[in-house]
Amino acid sequence: KQSNAPNVNEAWPHFLFTDNSQGYRGSRGMYSSLFKKKLASAGRVDAQIKGRRIRTPGKMASVDVSIKGKDLHAPLIERLFDMPVDINNGTVNGEVRLRFHDKRTWTNHPDLTGRVNCKDGFFHIWDAPDDFENVNMDLVFEENRIYFHNATGRYGAIPVSAVGDMSLDQDGDIRVIAHSPGVEVNALRETLAARPLPYTAAGKLSGTVHVTGKTDTPVFTGTV
Repeated sequence: KQSNAPNVNEAWPHFLFTDNSQGYRGSRGMYSSLFKKKLASAGRVDAQIKGRRIRTPGKMASVDVSIKGKDLHAPLIERLFDMPVDINNGTVNGEVRLRFHDKRTWTNHPDLTGRVNCKDGFFHIWDAPDDFENVNMDLVFEENRIYFHNATGRYGAIPVSAVGDMSLDQDGDIRVIAHSPGVEVNALRETLAARPLPYTAAGKLSGTVHVTGKTDTPVFTGTV
């Protein structure tokens, strides 16, 4: 009887331990290789992998991966998950568990649980007009979503605090609420890549921004 179990040599453990510039990519291109970019030399990571029913005829293979990191370079997160975010700097500490056990988790993304703390992060959301800098936050992973807790930092010239969550699915959604206590009006215009005002303006603005919609095409709305 022919096995319907996925070939684990073409799946996640293979991409983790093989120097393959293309990496393993499921039906939606979930993963990219850890070796695609030069890895940071600082920090420590401990990984534990447990497999069951590997190559067992008629059975779906099951693999559990536990990753615990201390003082790791934040761009490692980008190399594990194909998200519409470019992570350039920062330090992360925490533990994440990835579980592959059925067709969805092998071909789309694994079930995720865990918590990661990020310090002094620097990243850019695709199509956003500016960068996020000096970001400190807790990331909570629950199955196919990432939740942001106690997030503070700067978006361009704008000091912000935020809370929300986003899907790990390629066609998933994002739900974030960000608040700024105040930013100079011209600095705000430059950060948002808005056209110059037809008149001279001065002063500070404060307000709340809602980020919703698809993760690859977010919609920004709010009040000031």
